[in-house]
Amino acid sequence: AAVDKVIRSVPRSAIIDGDHSATLHLDLETCRLVRLPVAWYEFAASAALSPGACHAMLEARVVLRCVERFSFDTDKPPLDWAIRSTVALLIARMTTTASTTAKLKAFGGKIHELVLNKKYKLAPYLIQMLSAESTSGATKYNAAFAVAALCSANVAAAAPCLVEQGILPALVGLLLEPKTKHPLLRHVLVALRAILRFPGGDYGWLLAKSEARNRSGKTVLDRLRQIAIDLRLLNHQRLVRGRPALNDLARDLLSAMHASARGLSSFVRANVYSRSPVRGLVALII
Repeated sequence: AAVDKVIRSVPRSAIIDGDHSATLHLDLETCRLVRLPVAWYEFAASAALSPGACHAMLEARVVLRCVERFSFDTDKPPLDWAIRSTVALLIARMTTTASTTAKLKAFGGKIHELVLNKKYKLAPYLIQMLSAESTSGATKYNAAFAVAALCSANVAAAAPCLVEQGILPALVGLLLEPKTKHPLLRHVLVALRAILRFPGGDYGWLLAKSEARNRSGKTVLDRLRQIAIDLRLLNHQRLVRGRPALNDLARDLLSAMHASARGLSSFVRANVYSRSPVRGLVALII
């Protein structure tokens, strides 16, 4: 594979002298992978904007190797997190391109398999990137972009996996933060909307009942209502064609949360009435 040729071009002496933590526990091929600079991953993330490049990288197992590096911890934590941020951007762009390109839709499932595989620690690290106070704005943006793309894809198996790992509190924290920039807030709202649309989940009810509050005391419902009726925000967002305004995303979330709460209420009521055959019939009718 192309990526393996690049990896093998790194001299062994450079590996041994460069990163002692990589040589203690990992094989030679993995050590060479660890030695790839951030610029190499940035190039892969840039290439992911092209459907042809996405197809080539998927066939050459570039994505797999990038995800492997995502899970590694070396003696250079700042470098590790910089690479994780870039790999998150790569995953987001690859998922978005695969879901919108007919020839690549078959490869979309491969990306989700990597998320579901706990070996690569994608879900825990994405959550940490979103929730850590020391994380930079660019890293939060890339992580939120990846979560939104994975949950919005046609093969949305990532949504329940990410929710199970604890993605909802991380997204809610960014939603409630008044200083969250609009590009980041957009990905947060898109991710939440995709999660609420996943069939069989009661995520809307969980969000509606959340007791989390921001510094001004606003709940999730209060914050969404604030975004939904912000006319200045609406006029600003309408300047960009081809994408919904933040107000529309907030309204979609409020509608989904209301529908989820109403459905759960009907389910509970049906269970109460089902103790009697007559009451069970009445519950089905109403």
